[in-house]
Amino acid sequence: MPMSATQQAAVKQTLGVRLVGVFLVLSTSVLAATVITLFFPGTAVDGIWAVKPEEYIRLLQHRMMAGAGFLVLVIMMAIAAAGWWRSRRWAWWLVQGILVVNILGDVVRAAGGEVWEGLMGVVLVLALLAYVRSAGVRTVVRR
Repeated sequence: MPMSATQQAAVKQTLGVRLVGVFLVLSTSVLAATVITLFFPGTAVDGIWAVKPEEYIRLLQHRMMAGAGFLVLVIMMAIAAAGWWRSRRWAWWLVQGILVVNILGDVVRAAGGEVWEGLMGVVLVLALLAYVRSAGVRTVVRR
């Protein structure tokens, strides 16, 4: 028996919600790798900086403070991911807060001279934020 339009929409919405969860897990993993490279430079994990070696050099100058900051981000992202996978309302709010902070960081990046990267970040994260705030996602989170 074919699915109704409502059932198809629910399946599509659930897929999107799962993809946001995957994004949160991947973000947590990248942040954790960043922490490892800052607290323990010289490991094989340093290869993640091949794209932006200058940024890594700048972060290494303040590696303990930067590492501590990234560690806080890892913890927050891990909590958000765990709550998101359990459809917790507080996680929905936390994810929105994380995305807003990300947008602010991209605005600062654009103002600091990395205009293209900053604007692309703003556009992409605004799209993700709009999706997370959509009625369909709110319905899934309320369950």
